[in-house]
Amino acid sequence: MTFVLFLLLIFVVLPWLVRIGLQLFVANRVSGMRSAMADAQRRAQQEQSAREKKYARTDGDYADFEEVTDTIIPNEPAPDSQTYTESQISDAEFEEIK
Repeated sequence: MTFVLFLLLIFVVLPWLVRIGLQLFVANRVSGMRSAMADAQRRAQQEQSAREKKYARTDGDYADFEEVTDTIIPNEPAPDSQTYTESQISDAEFEEIK
């Protein structure tokens, strides 16, 4: 009789307790994550309001535009550079798909 109660405890009651404990643990963790996310969003909004722009759009430009004219250097390769070309290898024939 005690052996049957022992088996009942191990195979029925213990898994039930573990399942309920796991569900409580997950629910607690999810609520903790939700409150942490809400706190993070609240802090981000506070930082955003603290970093608002200090100048209005009507204050004008920060600097005047100035045209810069310089001599253009042609794009020529350096005299000591070398370019190597390789022949192309083709092992497949081109066939147009219709």
